[in-house]
Amino acid sequence: MRILRNQTISVFDISKQKFQTNVDEMPSGRHRGRALKRSHYNYLYQNGEEALLWNTASDACAIINGEELRRYQQKKEFLAETDFDALLYDLGFYVDADLDEVFRIDFLRKRHAYAYPENGHIDVEILPTQTCNARCFYCFEQEFATLTMDDAVTEEVIRYLGTRIQPWQNVGFIWFGGEPLAAAGIIDRILTGVNDRFHGELPYTSSVTTNNSLLTDEILERFLGLWRVNDVMTTIDGYREEHDRRKAYVDSTADAYGRTLQNLSRLLDAGIHTTCRVNLDKDNFAQLDDILGDLERFAGHPQFGVQVTTLRNKTSRPGSREKYFAAEEYPAFYQTVIPKLFSHGLIADPLAQLPVRDSSNCIACAPNKIVINANGKLFECVQDSLADDNSVGDCRDGARSNYNYTKWYREMDDLGETCETCIYLPCCQGGCKHYRLSPTFDTTPCFRKKFYVELLAERILKTYGTAGRP
Repeated sequence: MRILRNQTISVFDISKQKFQTNVDEMPSGRHRGRALKRSHYNYLYQNGEEALLWNTASDACAIINGEELRRYQQKKEFLAETDFDALLYDLGFYVDADLDEVFRIDFLRKRHAYAYPENGHIDVEILPTQTCNARCFYCFEQEFATLTMDDAVTEEVIRYLGTRIQPWQNVGFIWFGGEPLAAAGIIDRILTGVNDRFHGELPYTSSVTTNNSLLTDEILERFLGLWRVNDVMTTIDGYREEHDRRKAYVDSTADAYGRTLQNLSRLLDAGIHTTCRVNLDKDNFAQLDDILGDLERFAGHPQFGVQVTTLRNKTSRPGSREKYFAAEEYPAFYQTVIPKLFSHGLIADPLAQLPVRDSSNCIACAPNKIVINANGKLFECVQDSLADDNSVGDCRDGARSNYNYTKWYREMDDLGETCETCIYLPCCQGGCKHYRLSPTFDTTPCFRKKFYVELLAERILKTYGTAGRP
C-alpha cells in the first residue's frame, strides 16, 4: 500500500490527531478480533492490478496492489485479522461494524452550524455598492435596484461590527458588489472605523471579488496597506472580443480582456493570491483553448489558480437550454475541460485537486458569517442579499431568528435520501443551499468536483502508481 493522503482530522470531534501509517511500526495484532465493515464513504477506482482507494469522510487516500484489493473486497463485514485490516481501520477505510456513519457526518455538519466557532474566525461579507461598471448578462443582480452605501449606513455598519466582532477573533472581510473597487472610499471608511474601535489591534485580512477593470496603482497600495488583501477573485468571460462584449463596460473600455491579463500579473507580482474564473456557456466554450493559452504565462505560479465553470441557467425562457450546460451535461463538460487544464500546465498535481471533507459547506448555515448589503441589511447568503424581503435583520437592530434566518438551517437539517446516501456527502454536506431552496431550470446544488472525480482518480493512479514512479 502507498498512502498518499493520511487521515489527519478525526471525523467526529474535528480535533487534530496523528495516526501511524507504516505497517512495520504498528504493534502486531492491533485491533485483532474487532468487528469491522467497509466504510460507506469509500471511493474505489481500479486500473489493472492497482486501485486508488479514497475515503471522503476521513480524507485518507491510498494506492493498493492486487492482493490488497482482493483482501479489501472479500467481505463487507468481518473480524479484523491482519495488520492490513488495522491500517485500513486507522485510515477510515474500515469502520466499526455498529457505527452509524451518516449520523456522524450529520452531527459534524450540525455542530459546525449551531455551535459558536471555536477557531476564533469570523467572515464579514459586505457589498459597499450594488452598482457596477460592467453589464454582464448573467449577473444575478441585474433585476435589482443599484445603490451605494451612504454615510449613515456606513456608520451603522461600523457600529454593528464593533458590537458583533470580538477582539480575539481573526476577521476575514469579503468585499463584493456590484463592483467593490468603485466604492473604495467606503471600504476605507469601514476598515478604518472598525480598526479604530479595536485600537488598531484587530487581526484581519480581506478578499475581493472584482472584474479587475478598476485596479490602479492607488488601489493596489490599498490592497497591500489598509485593506490587507490576500485573495482576489476575477473573471474572464470569453476570448478577447467576446469577453469585452459580454462585460459591456459602461465606459466602453478598450481591450478590457488585455487589461484583465495585465492586472492579473500586477496582483501576482504583489504577492496576492489570485483566482481567475472562466465563465463558459455553449456560445463561448470553443474559445477555452485560446483563453487557457493566454493564462499559461501564470502556470506554476504558487499564487495563481484557475476555475473553469459553467454559467448557471436560471430561467426557463425558450432557447435557454440551447445556450447553457444542463446539470446532466456537466460530466461531458469536464471530460473536455480537465484534460485541457493539465495540458496547459494550469493543474500540476491531480492529488491536490481531490476534494476534502467539509464541515458545513454552505456559509449560509454558519454562525461566524455576516452578509451586509449596501442598505445595511443583514442576510445569510450573498445570492439572497439584494431583496429586502430576504433580510434577517439590519445593522441598526441586529439579526432576528425570522423565517429568512431559520430556513437555511431547516434545509441543512433535512437533506433528503439522495444526499444522505451519496458517498460525496462528507465533501459537500448537501451542496449549495441557495439552489436547494430555489430550484430552477437545469441547476443542481451538487458541488462541481463530483462530476470529474473519476478523471482525477485516473490521473492520480497514473502519477503515483507503479507505472508513474521513476
